[in-house]
Amino acid sequence: KSRIEGKIQLETQELVKLIASLNGEPTETVIILNTAVSNIICTMVFGHRFEYDDNLFKRLLQIFNENTNDHMRPVFLSKFLPFLKYLPGDLTHAKRLKQNVDEIKTHILEPEIKSHIEKYDPNNINDFIDAFIQEMRKRKDTDEETYFNDEQLMWNIEDLFFAGTDTTSTTIRWLLLCMIRYPDVQDKVRAEILDAI
Repeated sequence: KSRIEGKIQLETQELVKLIASLNGEPTETVIILNTAVSNIICTMVFGHRFEYDDNLFKRLLQIFNENTNDHMRPVFLSKFLPFLKYLPGDLTHAKRLKQNVDEIKTHILEPEIKSHIEKYDPNNINDFIDAFIQEMRKRKDTDEETYFNDEQLMWNIEDLFFAGTDTTSTTIRWLLLCMIRYPDVQDKVRAEILDAI
């Protein structure tokens, strides 16, 4: 937990720099907060963060945002109304969602996993992928049924990003709204932060 705390603090400093660079201009916080939260997840999963202007990282965020806002609801709807998948076109957005997930796998996740496998050092476990590879290798030559395999690794990483990014950034956005709406609470929170840290 202490390692993660330090990484969150570093990302928070980057976020504060970005907000300061806006010079008080009104801005949409969704992308900014999704970027910061996703970078913390990247640090935990990949062992490194991305610069906010990195094109690959921006594309990753764009795909996550598109899937969350545009494609997830219609896909879930098709689970309740399965006949929709037989209609022509991509009414349920399932094809587009799959294309986006495949792009993330091909251009981001698979290269990261391959790099981790090539550089794997059992004495130097730095992130989620390293730890998962370690567990895969422990079970490699056993007859034990296991979920520590390549496919499960991919699913776990996707789950961490999809479940973690939007929920955390939405919670932070609600907290910001509360701080704006109730400045007396904001003053108390600020005072406690300055006192404790």
